[in-house]
Amino acid sequence: MDNFPKHWLVAFAGASLSIGISSFFQYSNVEVNGILTFLGIFLVYNRYLLVGKNRPIFVKIVFVLFMIVTILLAVKIAGSFVAFLLLLISGIIGISYSYKLKKWEYSIRDIPFVKTFIVVFIWTFVCCVFPWLNSKENTIFSPFLLWHFVYIFAIALAFDIRDVGIDHHERKTLPQVVGIKTSKIVVSASLLLFLVVFKTLNVSPAHQDLTYIAIFVPMVALFIQKDISPKVYGILLEMSLLILGMSYFSL
Repeated sequence: MDNFPKHWLVAFAGASLSIGISSFFQYSNVEVNGILTFLGIFLVYNRYLLVGKNRPIFVKIVFVLFMIVTILLAVKIAGSFVAFLLLLISGIIGISYSYKLKKWEYSIRDIPFVKTFIVVFIWTFVCCVFPWLNSKENTIFSPFLLWHFVYIFAIALAFDIRDVGIDHHERKTLPQVVGIKTSKIVVSASLLLFLVVFKTLNVSPAHQDLTYIAIFVPMVALFIQKDISPKVYGILLEMSLLILGMSYFSL
């Protein structure tokens, strides 16, 4: 099973969010944005297949082919050099996120206080900002996209709460610094802030219902965390992102 690709759900969740937001703002290349997001997240989360020892050669070949397709797709749809450059940087950071630099014996995620924000910035850029940069429509960048940073931050912080016992203490994630209870309050406040901004939109009842679910599910996961396995907890958080993306199709 170690040679089998994992994290399909989180890749689908990112693709759903990218397609949903692209559709909501009537951007160009809606489906392509989703495919590119899926491939990018899938490759980042399965990078171990390429560099791990004793991996079958066909697995590594398929991984490299996926990477080539992703790069070619990004080059084709990138609306500007800046958009492609930022996407490339995001991909490099994602791929190298957990690899230690031999000289310092640190990886990017070991830098104190910044682990969560790196993840959130990349997710927000890939799922929200990149589709806008590549839109051929003369749409104004909506501040609402920035509020997705708040939602994604809440989900990422919820994952940090799960990992507080296994993250190295020098990473100084928020749960390690202020404690789990305070971190849960920050997650809840972030989700409620996202809800306040969402309520200013004129959307359909179906969209409202799905968005409420996308906010309610991680809140529930936080408070039943001790009673469920880390895997189930993670699935609930990933499903929240998937539901939020799906909500935009109900408009």
